[in-house]
This record gives sequence, structure tokens and C-alpha cells, in this order.
Amino acid sequence: MNEEQNELFTFPCHFPIKIVGEHGNDLDKFVMEILEEHVQNPKTIKLTTKDSSKGTYISVSASFEAHSKSQLDDIYQKITANKKVKFAL
Repeated sequence: MNEEQNELFTFPCHFPIKIVGEHGNDLDKFVMEILEEHVQNPKTIKLTTKDSSKGTYISVSASFEAHSKSQLDDIYQKITANKKVKFAL
């Protein structure tokens, strides 16, 4: 990430993330475990889920208080490394 992109965030900040994966894999629990491991104050984590119209996929939307770019990088790397995850935004 270049210097200009780094200035897009002022930490700490409220940060949303959305993860999509196949339904039935406890994706919400997996995401919560990763966030609890990396978020300084787990009480700031808010998590919601939504099933796709056919029930094939589930999306997990989470928001939390982020404190650094490296924290966000670690979260994205751990979440997207899991085969349960189709993509994360």
C-alpha cells in the first residue's frame, strides 16, 4: 500500500468487513473467533448474518474498532486463507 492509500484511514476507526462463504460451515463463528483474536476491545464487534435467496451461501457482516493497517491485514489474511470463505470485502 502506498503512502496516499495509507492516509485513507485515521486510526482508531470504525471498520466494516463482509465475508461470504458456503452455508452450513459455521462461518459466523469462524469470523468471530478471528476478530476476537485481533480486536483490542471485542465488545466493539458487531456481527450479522444473512442467507442467500437459495440458501446456498451466507454473508457475515462485521464491524469493529480498528487500530492499525497491520491489524486489518492480519484479519483479512486469516479470514481469506480459510477454504470456507469465498471472498471478503
